[in-house]
Amino acid sequence: MALAFAALALVPASAAAQARGPFAGKILIGDLTQRTGAGGGSIMTDSTSHAVETTVRAINEAGGVTVKGKRYELAYKGIDTRGEPAATLAAAKEIIADGATAVLLPSFATEVAYRALSDARIISFGAAPRVTNPLMIEGPQKHPYLFGTVELAQPVISGWLGGIKQHFPNARRVAALNYTDPGGKFMTAAVQAAAKQHGLEFVGAEMVDVSTTDFSGPLTTLKGKNPDIIYIGTQAQVLSATRQAVQLKAGSVLWNYTMRPVDLKQIGPLGSSSLVLADFRAPFTEGLTPPEFLKAATLFGRMKSGEPAQVGIAAAYYDFIQLLARAIEKAGTVDDNTAIAKALEGASYEGSFGRAQILPNHTLRGPIGLIIADSSNVSIHVYKDVESSITPSISSIKVKNGWSQ
Repeated sequence: MALAFAALALVPASAAAQARGPFAGKILIGDLTQRTGAGGGSIMTDSTSHAVETTVRAINEAGGVTVKGKRYELAYKGIDTRGEPAATLAAAKEIIADGATAVLLPSFATEVAYRALSDARIISFGAAPRVTNPLMIEGPQKHPYLFGTVELAQPVISGWLGGIKQHFPNARRVAALNYTDPGGKFMTAAVQAAAKQHGLEFVGAEMVDVSTTDFSGPLTTLKGKNPDIIYIGTQAQVLSATRQAVQLKAGSVLWNYTMRPVDLKQIGPLGSSSLVLADFRAPFTEGLTPPEFLKAATLFGRMKSGEPAQVGIAAAYYDFIQLLARAIEKAGTVDDNTAIAKALEGASYEGSFGRAQILPNHTLRGPIGLIIADSSNVSIHVYKDVESSITPSISSIKVKNGWSQ
């Protein structure tokens, strides 16, 4: 069966890199993200794929990866797995046959892809809870080829909620709207645990199928619980759910990790609601970037759709691919994935977005951020890492809200 969106991108090097002579070979980075189907085509999934391809290009333009005096070109291949187990397994087998060194896992049918890639000793990476859960439950010893491009969901959500609490000190009650799939259930449990950690009351959750587009029923139920903060985890339909929550005045603070400020145009007037757009990295965006990060924020340009990338999550993937390239050089091999995975452990560098480091649990730590929008203003707050969100931000900027008018 032919798979949709199978494309190999051998990104050309810059003129300066070409002047150093031809590459000795290619190192393949695969991408099994769902572009269509369940959970496909979301801002999050499009931004992650765009970030991986952009980083491959940046590394090639800088001269590629040097191993034992020879330069190698990174190659990128994306296959649309559509959120379907059969298509995902077929794509994993294809990318294995192609000789990939590392592969971005999909957030749907994750286990199907990971089992095949792990058996083939191919490095797998991603940010979804279904990617990082094995690292939390069983540890990297049992999953030596698995890496999270962000920290585990629990500390990240706790960090986000700690920052929210600083900005909304009168908030006391927390609720959640999420999917019934394993990722949604896990994230909801993480929200409940974070609420307890920060001395807040978790008043309940409403769980919906991934195909849901009308959230008025579950949001009305949540509104009846009188929450101050509602976590909205319906990634594929986050705009619809957030818009309906604003219209229903379901909670005074509506929190998600998928939206960008530009998406506020699709929400409409916020009225008395405040939106918190959290991100696994500092969520820089056009018109809302502290001066010291302006150069970094332009790295990703525009996606193929013409839309700006969600820079926060894109930065996490940028950092991981940069660290992977350095690990290949440190390991001194392009063929031994065991040695490359070992070289990734504890790897760190000072990147365009701040310090990034692979933790002992194989997850990637770096700066995180919150964007807070109300009817008047939009502000960004950058924190050193998830443990620092209860302290003053290391950088922030506020502008007039011209998106929600």
